[in-house]
Amino acid sequence: HDNLRSAIEWFKKEDVTRALRLAAAVWRFWQIRGFLQEARQRLTELLEKPGAGDDSVVHARALEAAGGVYYWMADFEVARKFYERTLEIYRALGDRAQQANALYNIGFTYSAPSVDHEQARVLIGEALSTFRELGDRSGEAKCLWGLSWSSWLQKDYDLARTYLLEAEAAFRELRDPF
Repeated sequence: HDNLRSAIEWFKKEDVTRALRLAAAVWRFWQIRGFLQEARQRLTELLEKPGAGDDSVVHARALEAAGGVYYWMADFEVARKFYERTLEIYRALGDRAQQANALYNIGFTYSAPSVDHEQARVLIGEALSTFRELGDRSGEAKCLWGLSWSSWLQKDYDLARTYLLEAEAAFRELRDPF
């Protein structure tokens, strides 16, 4: 972890794009290991630096990582803003798979805090349609699970079960233990 910190600090001075790339790549490490405060601080600082948006794809990945950090810190409104900015970039780039992923993430910001389950279903449903059009079975499975979760939170247990069984079949087909 100290080596990651040192590398990010060095890149921060030399090349903000590389610092963002590294921070975006390790955000799950920070999440799993309980370093969300550090992740938030580092990503926020890097995203505010001049040149942070020079590489659109790296910028979008860092925004998504920041959204994930804020999501896991239960700050769903801020997470949503990061995910929406991610979506804007991928729309500008014409990357439909990443647009669908961003919609999926935005949908969860409406689902988890019990804010607007219908909006969550609409966004995740839109992501599901795109993943199906693209033949992305993994994305499809994630969305089915997300729709199951949102339905369960709404106490629509029959619909939740239907989505969950479909998601389970897809995950098994992919040999994905999720």
